[in-house]
Amino acid sequence: MWLREGNEVYYERLPNEPSKLANVKHEIWLRKTEKGWVIFNDQYSDDFSRMVEGANLEVLFENVRKNHDHQQVDGVAEDQNPPNPPESTSAAGMEYCDEYDRTAAINYADAYWNSEITDGPVPQMILEMDGWDPDWDTTYKDYAWDCTNFVSQAVFEGVAYTASDPNYFYPDPANWSEWWYYKFSDPADGSKPWFHVRELREFLTVNHFNYEYFGLKFVIRGPTGKGVDLCDIQLGDLIFMYEYDGLNPGWKHTVIVDKIDGDSCNGNNVYVAAHSDDAHERPLSEYGAYLWYPVEMKGYFDYQRVAFLPFVLNSSMSLAESWAQNPCPAPEDKDKQTEVTPVPNPYPAP
Repeated sequence: MWLREGNEVYYERLPNEPSKLANVKHEIWLRKTEKGWVIFNDQYSDDFSRMVEGANLEVLFENVRKNHDHQQVDGVAEDQNPPNPPESTSAAGMEYCDEYDRTAAINYADAYWNSEITDGPVPQMILEMDGWDPDWDTTYKDYAWDCTNFVSQAVFEGVAYTASDPNYFYPDPANWSEWWYYKFSDPADGSKPWFHVRELREFLTVNHFNYEYFGLKFVIRGPTGKGVDLCDIQLGDLIFMYEYDGLNPGWKHTVIVDKIDGDSCNGNNVYVAAHSDDAHERPLSEYGAYLWYPVEMKGYFDYQRVAFLPFVLNSSMSLAESWAQNPCPAPEDKDKQTEVTPVPNPYPAP
């Protein structure tokens, strides 16, 4: 038989606001005995079991230690704590970057965190666009591992529905692996940065890094973010999680900060919303076996304010070809350095 687990946990510091978890699937095997039916096997996969599956205990403790160090004010967080970047070579600063609406992003995440109750709706703006077909799905696609898809939906609200490709129904498939967008026509689907952990983090941080160092000619339409200390995290920011040990090391999870109660340097005071597992105001500290990589959402680039961005989007330079500009490269890319390194990487991979 199949069951779904959900819970509400009340912490002493927040006695009136429960942390919620939902939709953990259990496969229950029963056996009939003389005393009745008994459970002899319960198979399930949740965040905790995935964090520790096949992992070395020493590595898990080391990850917890690094996260703890990362929480300390002015502490050295080793791999995770980026240094202050040098003065920007962009004379414009961030004047061409529109403001990220943190409230809109959080409201969406808090409204649609429970995927079993309701799927996230397609924005009304999209439904009212010329070319919309009423036979298309009016809710987002639900992926088997849905965490980054869910976070992208929330970010989409926060950036006023500004995707990399302005064609929301038939975006150019040539940019599927590098641009951040969602194709709302049937069959609906997101680009790789829309629903993959590593690629979303790379899209955000590369966009910000390239703008800071090289100016507008190297940015891509859509959101931008910067790797920061946990102490600098704000509501609506994202946290990416990496596993160094276990059966399948790599980027594992994306969450969005939906509540901060006290000093954000302490992971117990930072709460997140997520999918797979579905979570609402869940303490970040419960993900302590993964290493945390916070990203501060800096805003988004749009055609309306950057008149020559179309030239950039058609540029021959791709994120894949210019990966050396990536301020936060994936750990598995750390040995792929090319002969072109425009500036020292301020956020080296672990």
